[in-house]
Amino acid sequence: MKRYENNDKAVSNGIVVCWMVFFIIMMCLCSIIDGKAHGMDYKQEIKKRIIGYRQNPVGFYSEVLSLPPEFIWRKMVEISNSVRDNQFTAIRAGHNVSKTFTMGRLGVWYKSCFQPSTLVTTAPSNNQVKEQLWREMHAAYVGAKVPLGGKMTTMKWDLKPREDILANIAPELREMWEKNFAIGFATSPDSNTENCTRMQGYHNEDVLVMIDEACGIAPQIWRTIMEALINDERCKVVAIGNPTDPECDFAKACHSSNLLLNEGNKAYTSDEGWNVITISGMDTPNYKQRRRVIPGLASYDYVERLRKKYGETSDKFRYRVLGLFPTFKEGTYYGFKLARARKENRVGSFPCDSSAKVYTFTDTGDHWTGCLMAQF
Repeated sequence: MKRYENNDKAVSNGIVVCWMVFFIIMMCLCSIIDGKAHGMDYKQEIKKRIIGYRQNPVGFYSEVLSLPPEFIWRKMVEISNSVRDNQFTAIRAGHNVSKTFTMGRLGVWYKSCFQPSTLVTTAPSNNQVKEQLWREMHAAYVGAKVPLGGKMTTMKWDLKPREDILANIAPELREMWEKNFAIGFATSPDSNTENCTRMQGYHNEDVLVMIDEACGIAPQIWRTIMEALINDERCKVVAIGNPTDPECDFAKACHSSNLLLNEGNKAYTSDEGWNVITISGMDTPNYKQRRRVIPGLASYDYVERLRKKYGETSDKFRYRVLGLFPTFKEGTYYGFKLARARKENRVGSFPCDSSAKVYTFTDTGDHWTGCLMAQF
């Protein structure tokens, strides 16, 4: 009799244990399901809040990326807000003023906040694209406080939705989401024909083209960007670089008929309609406060060393420190004389006569200049 009682107790205990195990399993399942739901809500909330930063790129840098607010200085804010507000932004800048650093964060802001969109970045050499601009983009991406999504490789950031999600999107919208990516490539002068072809065909709901070291971009590439990619107000261009060549397309984009604007430091609208920002080494907080406020920026000692070495009226000081184009292109035989003649309004254009015979020669110019024009 005692043995049966022990068996009943064992069965009873076994039932209790089974119920406890079942209860624990159900709690775990509920927790997993609830966690997934919360995870989905969390991701949706992140996406919603990130899109809200479209009008606040500076807030995105500090609140979504890991950039301390004290490292965001005045010219960085000016560049970011200009790209937000203008279709065409040109930044002529001296050395060590966080050009590429700013562009890297700007690219991540744009690609995160504007979707579907296409971001195209280019520079004259592969090293400038891969090891400078995209390295800064990688740093911003991996240091973000929240996951920004997609897959970022060496020079591409693919944010295309998964196939199952893409299948549920309206057919007319799938094409834009299929092209939801950022890409970088060099446009070296020795392969212009190939690069002109590569530059074409990037179209989406929103498009941003970022041109780094803009003075080195060949005319064919510049023309392709402006004529093949920028087709409405939601397609934007930002060009930045050290202003070393006064004859290039970047210089033309920055040029104003008002010489005071050309020689100044305040933002202005150029003759071609670009919002032009000038960054001098003397604008940095490191120079102004004469101490290391933000690592990497031009210091007071750096600026004064170049001033002493080249002189503050020299072309080298203009483009290395002041962020202004030189008076003439280095390495040219008649560069200085041509620059002086242009400044004195003694250089003009000679109209082409399409009806002239191929062997026509004309001597033109005022008493200052003798020019022999040949039409072939």
